[in-house]
Amino acid sequence: MPATALSLVPATQSKAEPYKAKELTKADIEKALPGSKLGHRNRLYIYTSLKGVRTWRWAYRLFDPAKNADGQYEVKLGIYPAMSIKQAEVAQGSAWSDYVQKGQHPPQHGTVKTANKAKAVQVAQAATVWTTAESWLKANRAGWVPSYAQQVESFLTRHCGPSTPLGARPVAQVTRKEIKDAIVVIAVGAPSVARLIKQWLNAAFEHAADGGEIGVNPIAGMKTKTAAGAAETVNSPALGPSELRTLLQSIHGYGGDRRVRLMLSLLCHTCVRSSELRCADWSEFDLAGARWTIPASRMKMKRLHVVPLGRQVLALLRELQQVSGKTGLLFKNENDPARPMPITSAREACYRLTAHKFSPHGFRSTFSTQANEADIEPRYVEAVLAHGKKNKVEASYNKATYYGQRVELMREWSDYLDALVVGPFLPAV
Repeated sequence: MPATALSLVPATQSKAEPYKAKELTKADIEKALPGSKLGHRNRLYIYTSLKGVRTWRWAYRLFDPAKNADGQYEVKLGIYPAMSIKQAEVAQGSAWSDYVQKGQHPPQHGTVKTANKAKAVQVAQAATVWTTAESWLKANRAGWVPSYAQQVESFLTRHCGPSTPLGARPVAQVTRKEIKDAIVVIAVGAPSVARLIKQWLNAAFEHAADGGEIGVNPIAGMKTKTAAGAAETVNSPALGPSELRTLLQSIHGYGGDRRVRLMLSLLCHTCVRSSELRCADWSEFDLAGARWTIPASRMKMKRLHVVPLGRQVLALLRELQQVSGKTGLLFKNENDPARPMPITSAREACYRLTAHKFSPHGFRSTFSTQANEADIEPRYVEAVLAHGKKNKVEASYNKATYYGQRVELMREWSDYLDALVVGPFLPAV
């Protein structure tokens, strides 16, 4: 029976085929994730190991007299980029014409089953807790809001990075108890972070198990409370006028980081989410036009949101420019100006000022409660908070942002906040 090469297989592949016939580009290869296969044409493909080594391979069929049937095999052709796409195509053509077409195996060939088994062993030996978490992070971050993706990467790197005892452990050898003990240590100083780490590691291990990188998830079924007890929560209650005045006066007299004081004041006046302000860039602001345009990619509801800027907000922003400059992020990280301030900065300041009774998110609930109690049109209040419409039909047809009404509403809100701080008409308690 003549040799049969998969170069003769039509371009349309069955669903079981792991590769698709297509033309790879250099950009495609450079973006390949660890553990992935990228198919080229004629069953030529490139495999990226967990260590980032990219190998050209060719899958082919050849008649096996012992089985009286075609067997499926593969051969390694070379390493990218030392072997370019064109060179790999030439090597594949030579392997076909010089060997397979003549009924012979190319040098260093192996059956796909044997190759996959060897690959699985290699992956299991090379994969660590960190590389497993990193692979999951890369596979999912495109679907996350940038601030959340940054939070996940920052916390995972800090507690499970390649230089940490847990992160350096081979994932095939790490035990359930080791992971639990590491989470318990984190929980001593940061219980909420420990719960997140456990949640993210579980997702990473599930991702690796689904992809065949590991046999089982070592912490499958582990209850979060067994490793990290329930974190202390602050319910962010809506403040009444007297309580809000006390907090505003505390913020005005805050003796810590000047940027944190300005962040808290801006959160109170604009009623945006803390992540939307913390990760804001000066390029989003039109101070002359008194508008702040938050791109959809940074919004929880994935819709562009324009925030009107009153005179109080403009004054706060100009003061902030004296501290952080007029370009880049508003709230730069002291160690890396390309990254925002830590997510805990505003929250910890609120905790200190209110004895752990209030968090930054409470500014939004406070505005909502007081605006509704003042009989403000609910649609305008919801538009300020950039909430999604609960009714899906209404959401499909009603695209109104009520910008004009919000300009007036936010002006009145900022004037009200000013009056709370300086006005003598409210009781002290």
